[in-house]
Amino acid sequence: MTTTSIAALATAVLGMAACGWAFFYGPRQNRMTACVLASIVACLALVFLSIGQGRLGALDVALVVGALGPMGTVLVAARGRGLGPAGRRRHAR
Repeated sequence: MTTTSIAALATAVLGMAACGWAFFYGPRQNRMTACVLASIVACLALVFLSIGQGRLGALDVALVVGALGPMGTVLVAARGRGLGPAGRRRHAR
């Protein structure tokens, strides 16, 4: 295992643990932030892995994760208040 592979593993484990904690135990605002930060951490870990392994496949996966990561934020926001007809009805009462 190379140094950059160890950095990728450490980045993924520590970053995802922090984002997971913020997602499951934080307020709603922190959940949306945690989704975006999780996609950033995953992309960074995949870039480190690609550098360490010398392959470009991890960079392709990082591109997909970076493009689809903000979708998690939209899904979390949609489940909360304000982005659907049910959210508007709740506020109208």
